[in-house]
Amino acid sequence: MNIDQFRLRFPEFSETPDAIVSANLADTLLEFSVDVWGDLLDRGHGNLTAHLLSSTPYGQQAKLVAKDGQTTYMKQYQRLRAIVGCGGVHVAEGLEVYTSYPWQ
Repeated sequence: MNIDQFRLRFPEFSETPDAIVSANLADTLLEFSVDVWGDLLDRGHGNLTAHLLSSTPYGQQAKLVAKDGQTTYMKQYQRLRAIVGCGGVHVAEGLEVYTSYPWQ
């Protein structure tokens, strides 16, 4: 996702300087694999970037917070992450396997 695509999807960050948006896009892109995310890559990338930006002084005006205190961007990112199947952390103990999701 480039800066123009980000601003189209997230117009609430229109006042955030280009350099700040670009830096955050570059940082968050490192957390994604095209092989895993496929067609949902831009949506996941954009929502994670919006979440991080909303916690900075440049994004406070755009911060959308759900009732549980998470940003709506993080909620959407987590939903997408579960769809692509990279949301769980598996911990094996004996013969039992437990799956834990960070948002539960």
